[in-house]
Amino acid sequence: MPTIPETGSKIPIEHNIRDDSFNRETSSQCNLYLMLADDQWIHAAFDGYAQKFLLLKSYPRNSRIIFDYVREITQLKALHEELSYHYKTITFCISHRKATLVPQSLFLPELLKNYYELNHPYTPAEELNSASLKKSQAELVYAVERYMSQGIRKHFPNAKIIHAAAPFLENTMARSKNEKAPLAFVDVDQTHFRIAVKRGDTLELYNTFQYKTKTDLLYYLLFVSDQAQLNPDKDTYYFSGFLYKNSETFDLLFEYFRNIEFTPLPNSFHYSYRFNAIPAHFYATVFSLPLCE
Repeated sequence: MPTIPETGSKIPIEHNIRDDSFNRETSSQCNLYLMLADDQWIHAAFDGYAQKFLLLKSYPRNSRIIFDYVREITQLKALHEELSYHYKTITFCISHRKATLVPQSLFLPELLKNYYELNHPYTPAEELNSASLKKSQAELVYAVERYMSQGIRKHFPNAKIIHAAAPFLENTMARSKNEKAPLAFVDVDQTHFRIAVKRGDTLELYNTFQYKTKTDLLYYLLFVSDQAQLNPDKDTYYFSGFLYKNSETFDLLFEYFRNIEFTPLPNSFHYSYRFNAIPAHFYATVFSLPLCE
């Protein structure tokens, strides 16, 4: 059984779900998704023809070699043979706060650095990228540390590197399009979280915050609720990521937010029956990556 940590802790979560049909031969029709969270590696296989997830693994990072991505990924490939299979495409998803959202109507590729510096200081140690978000009608501008990019492409030369905000926002905008009341979507990582507020088919707010304790998390959520004119007693807050119903963090949040739900899986995809054994909202970002294709 996986260890159940409190939100914000450093205790890793481990899951290993594999459909009977997934193997070295069938992987060639699959997309491989890898995600690097704060202290966690996650990888999943998605059959693009059947629109079905067949594999998901999550496991802790080796803290002794963090930032040596070539060595770290070498170890991962030695431990998980399916990382060496042949895939149709490979997407590497990173989760951090260094991203800026720009309306598509205002976006000019030559101003990438200017957009990024509206919210984050740029350094030459970073390379800047952008991703078009069709459902959000926005461009996501984000940084990838060069040593990370080099480590990824050493092992996966053709990998696409995308920021976790992209699948989070596309899944957010795919939800409840006809809902007139505002909806808040919160994705919780172990040291930071992202939040989006939408009304109907309009994205009204997106932001990220770093936190250390559950009271930090509560403070920022109340702050955003006030700024976005949400009613914590009536409006619905969808949570994904590392939040447990039977935890002190959930109990604290429920004192202030009366309508909390866990983000359901994207309903446009299929999932192996084996996925019923895990709390799917933990991996909502990974399961939303096909929305960015």
